[in-house]
Amino acid sequence: MAKPVVVGARGVSGMREIVVPSGPNQCGFHINPYDQDNMAETLIEAVKSPGNLAKMGRNGRERVQRFFNWDNVVNKTLKIYENLLSG
Repeated sequence: MAKPVVVGARGVSGMREIVVPSGPNQCGFHINPYDQDNMAETLIEAVKSPGNLAKMGRNGRERVQRFFNWDNVVNKTLKIYENLLSG
């Protein structure tokens, strides 16, 4: 949907490996889901820059199309099965 995302990323929870939180490919934000102040600060900063949010949304869409498409899912699944069967 080409929108930036916010994920809880503390410890092993969340989807931190999917969302790029900084740099030229940023597509969203990592927050501490147990810290309301961190959540609020992150969201307040985010809405201050609508142009940056639009760029993050485009980056996220490109990332999904590149890495999370059916061809990649099928190939990764097949590799897992091949590794298991070869043993």
